[in-house]
Amino acid sequence: MIDVVINRKKYTLLNYFEQIPESERNRVEYVSIDLYDTYRSVISFRLPKAKICADPFHVIKNYNDTLDKIRKRAMQSYPKDSIEYYLLKNFNWTLFKDEVHENEAKWNKKLKRYINYPQILDLILEISDELKTAYDLKSDYVFFNKQSDLNNAENDLWKHIEEMKKSNIPEILKLKNTLIKWSQEIVNSFTFIDGRRITNGIMESRNGVAKEIKKNANGYKNFPRFRNRCLYCMNKDTKPNYAGSHKSIRMKGSSRGHYTKNK
Repeated sequence: MIDVVINRKKYTLLNYFEQIPESERNRVEYVSIDLYDTYRSVISFRLPKAKICADPFHVIKNYNDTLDKIRKRAMQSYPKDSIEYYLLKNFNWTLFKDEVHENEAKWNKKLKRYINYPQILDLILEISDELKTAYDLKSDYVFFNKQSDLNNAENDLWKHIEEMKKSNIPEILKLKNTLIKWSQEIVNSFTFIDGRRITNGIMESRNGVAKEIKKNANGYKNFPRFRNRCLYCMNKDTKPNYAGSHKSIRMKGSSRGHYTKNK
């Protein structure tokens, strides 16, 4: 990890990158980002020679979020004591797995039968035609994400977008607009460097560590101290920089406040 900034506001990021010499910024070839307009705007302005790549994980996360909205809409059309509601409520996770593996059939009291997870998924997809269509589209995108390459990605992506248009599902059409908006960045993400595809994977794991650091400390009010702790924990050769750490730069959140301990 190179550094930690206090927030992701546009002004903060523009100011941060401005402090890096232009000659160094012009040597950056690729940047992988979430589907966040501010990141794209800042990178285009401060790192004009870099190709922007959309992180594949976040595109699929958007697809899963869309699928979940359709699931909830379908679920709300059934009584809470119905089999359909039960399946959509309790086994929704089967929709978001790339593949639901075969397992030993177990007795299900609600369904009054022995059943395994792939069979449960089949029952869920029979509940709603729109949910089935959305699930198939998501599966097609996952296949495209794994199997396409830089030479074919643009053509494959636009074929998929055309299939999304045909669905006429409101949530899918909204997601389609997102894919169109980020189409070039999605195509760029199929670039491989030293045999590895460009992703945010490493930084996502670092974000997880940063959250654990904050959690274990019961939160931080002083941002420089939090930054020092993150860099120290995640970089073996980093020494804490105490300059300015005595100045309280407040982080997001509020104090816990007073509480009464139960006896």
